[in-house]
Amino acid sequence: MVEGTSYPWFTVIQDHSLEQGDILQNFEVPEIIQAFNPDAEDYDVVLQTMDVVVLTQSCDIEQGKSRSLVLCPLS
Repeated sequence: MVEGTSYPWFTVIQDHSLEQGDILQNFEVPEIIQAFNPDAEDYDVVLQTMDVVVLTQSCDIEQGKSRSLVLCPLS
């Protein structure tokens, strides 16, 4: 939970379920350096640790319709 913010509907999940609106704390997100440089032969990957919220729809996650998740950083 973001420090200083109160969420009365917020609960901590103990299993491995994942749903839209879930907050992932200290989540490692890869950032690909020079990904948009067509002349680059190699790319560096840097892991950024941040708090994010899941934006992908729960039904798509549950039914395996998403190959990846849409995440939004919390500020």
